[in-house]
Amino acid sequence: MARCAGEDRFYKFLHILFSQQSNWAFQRSFQQILTNIGQLGGVSPEEYARCISDTDVTNIILANRRDAELELKINATPAIYINGKRFENHYNYELLSQKINELLDKG
Repeated sequence: MARCAGEDRFYKFLHILFSQQSNWAFQRSFQQILTNIGQLGGVSPEEYARCISDTDVTNIILANRRDAELELKINATPAIYINGKRFENHYNYELLSQKINELLDKG
């Protein structure tokens, strides 16, 4: 959906899709829900249908996934990198915040 929306709305759609994921990802009618989300953001049902069947879009998504796995060794999510180094601790706010603050203190 985010790729279907275009570059100018890509990150807005990502934010909406992730924040609403529990409302659509596990529903049998997820395709209709995504179509509705798209319409709210200006992507017509026809545009969305055309986009999700576009092999070029699929190939871009698969290439990005492959590159992330090969270059950054990302094999699961979440994967957090700070200054080019993978954050390997358990993912919780306190530890992540502590690490970021340590780096900020160093300048």
